[in-house]
Amino acid sequence: MHHPGDRYLGAEQRWLLTDSQATPYRGADFYGREHSHLFFGRQKDGCELTSLALSHRLGLLHAASGAGKTSLVHAHLMPEVEDRGWVAVRALPQAHPRRALIVATLTSILPELGLELHAIDRAKAALAGMVGEDPTLLELKRVLRTLPRNSAAFVTLLSPYKAAAADGAPSTPFFVRFLELPNGPQLLARHLLALDALSSNRHWNAGSAESLADTLAKVRVSDLEAFLRRPEARHVHAELTGFFSEPDLPLDACFVRIQKLWGSNFPDFRLLLILDQFEELFTRYVDQKLTGSSDVSLPHYGLRVDYFRELGALLSAAGGAEAQGADVTPAVHALLSMRDEHIARLDELEEHTGPIGIARYHLGRLSVSDAAAVIRKPARIFGYDYDDRVFDEIRTSLPTEGTIEPGHVQIVCERLWNEAGQALLSSKHGREADDADAPLGRISYDVFSGLGSVTGIFAEHFGRILSSFTDPLDRFEILDLLGPLIAFGSRRNIVPTELLTGSLFRRKSLRQALLETLRAKRIVRVEWRLGGEFVELTHEFLISAINEATANGLRENAQWRSIASGLRSLERIGQEGFRLSDQPLLNPDEVSALLEYYGRLDLETYDWIPEVIYRSAIVNGQVDGVRRSGRHVMPAGIPTADSPALLADIPSRAKRRYWFDRHELGLLTGSVLTAEQREFVLRSVLFLSSWDCEDEIARWFGRAS
Repeated sequence: MHHPGDRYLGAEQRWLLTDSQATPYRGADFYGREHSHLFFGRQKDGCELTSLALSHRLGLLHAASGAGKTSLVHAHLMPEVEDRGWVAVRALPQAHPRRALIVATLTSILPELGLELHAIDRAKAALAGMVGEDPTLLELKRVLRTLPRNSAAFVTLLSPYKAAAADGAPSTPFFVRFLELPNGPQLLARHLLALDALSSNRHWNAGSAESLADTLAKVRVSDLEAFLRRPEARHVHAELTGFFSEPDLPLDACFVRIQKLWGSNFPDFRLLLILDQFEELFTRYVDQKLTGSSDVSLPHYGLRVDYFRELGALLSAAGGAEAQGADVTPAVHALLSMRDEHIARLDELEEHTGPIGIARYHLGRLSVSDAAAVIRKPARIFGYDYDDRVFDEIRTSLPTEGTIEPGHVQIVCERLWNEAGQALLSSKHGREADDADAPLGRISYDVFSGLGSVTGIFAEHFGRILSSFTDPLDRFEILDLLGPLIAFGSRRNIVPTELLTGSLFRRKSLRQALLETLRAKRIVRVEWRLGGEFVELTHEFLISAINEATANGLRENAQWRSIASGLRSLERIGQEGFRLSDQPLLNPDEVSALLEYYGRLDLETYDWIPEVIYRSAIVNGQVDGVRRSGRHVMPAGIPTADSPALLADIPSRAKRRYWFDRHELGLLTGSVLTAEQREFVLRSVLFLSSWDCEDEIARWFGRAS
């Protein structure tokens, strides 16, 4: 829905509205801070993590893949620390971690004024009819709290804005924090006073944030809009943003500037830097010389080294050590969030943080008792419930090793919401969330069993994910990745990550990307076990769906069968050799299939594959087809020039026993040969004789004799 405030999103479309549909569950997505009213089962973890983050200069949140770290950060930690007066900054490494952290910090402490105006217009449009034309700010906050928590308007008004740029950071305007948090008036008041204090012409008469917070109860929306549109406010915002984001400014110097020029206007300015997905600094930032990677899109590991050094200097300065040009101490804490299997690599960071200890908090999967709240409470907010038999079966079917992965609860409950929960809200069985006396409609066991229970829901979930890949070769690759994760007897198998991504003849980077997608979609989990990184399916419920998809794909798709057959033939050829072997090479179907699959083959490691394909194409009479395919399969070691070039190459080829193929012999037709050259040609023809090349044998033996 568009409204007048859209004009504030920026002429260059720098910002996008967050998808804010009102649903009780998140499926495979994480919870945002706008979903905190639906986030259950993690109260104890959230309180303990908040205490750790605010009491230690450097903290670590670590968990297994899929445990819900990002949801805990968004839906509990960030609102909680901001309600205590801190400013929470969540940053991802992106392609340049120092720059990403600075951008995320500025979008948190200095949201664009246009976003503030858009958030105000968004609130006025959503609450039209419930407030006057020019309500006070307090009226807006009070009316918001009367909205049903299952309404789209409630979620929309609390939603942050997404950056249009892929490497941008989301931004939560202070007006949204005003609406969202009990301490929101205080946060908005001190933000407005800080902007006003740096302006040449003061707007607010209040002497302190406390007094302005009280004044905001009477301030009308039009007055706030007038302040945000003032040229002085926009000038201050632009000057500060430019000054803090000066290129190549070290982190400690940058945050000293922020503390001195911006934080000094606050009575107690403190920042919590949440460095999420921290493991990417180890998995994506590589030394290409050591790894042999040819992927130039991966950031260089030197950026990680520089970032750790600057992060260590910043945290040392936050503890009172001297920073560059510092006469103030930045009030900064940092919390790292990462997967368990990469913790050992933090030694590299600790070389730069020195005596600063890392306080650690491990987030486990959900207990069965905590999962009960995750299942039932969001549904009740939306005005429905589950039949006791359905509830008990979800709660008892999902655990593995006594715990439940949060994403599994979301997948099952979201499917039941889509199937029957929404209908209950519009039927006589449903009720509004705030109608405490009305009976709750319940999702029946017939609905649940009609979907195949938990097993059927998981199978359908996997099917949707598989069909979302429009390229059939992607689907083939995914099923090939998942195959080794199923052991004999249809049980889950634990497989080293390297074995899956480094499969014979396949490009590792492509398989790594697909594996990461499967991890994000809760199909597999990646964990550190037994001294290495291992992969397993997240649940046995997926096994039958994977087996069925694989069987159907191989039965119905001839290309898949030929690719699988061609890969097996390449393995045989690689073991036996092909230049001196009398074994057959690739059959015509395998050649055609591998030409389609060509871009997924690891031709750097297996540089002989193009020659095998080309030699097979010659034997099969498919050379024209190879040329039409556009694939450059002609190996560099086989000359394609005129006969003199071929003849000149005979001495070096004779040492390697690198015989001519039929195509090359054809190029030599009519050539005058020396004794040495004639001997090499005869040996080549003898080699070709196993390929039933009667014309070549007759021609060359006849001419030679």
